[in-house]
Amino acid sequence: MDKSKISGHKVKKPGKQERSWQSTRECRMRKKLRYQYLEDLVSSREKAICALREEPEMYNGICRSSKVLKISTTASAELVRTC
Repeated sequence: MDKSKISGHKVKKPGKQERSWQSTRECRMRKKLRYQYLEDLVSSREKAICALREEPEMYNGICRSSKVLKISTTASAELVRTC
């Protein structure tokens, strides 16, 4: 019989520690990619929010300029549609 089986010692599989290290590296890499994806997603949403905030300001500017210039309502409506 095998000596290790008789004495009750565990037989370690070769490369078990290396597989564990590799798995740990892969887990860290997946985590890093996940965080990068979330950061990119937040960044794109922040840009969209900024664009949406600027839009009403643009329309307010058009309305103010139409009031100052006393442009007819049809002409100001055309300005709004073109923007």
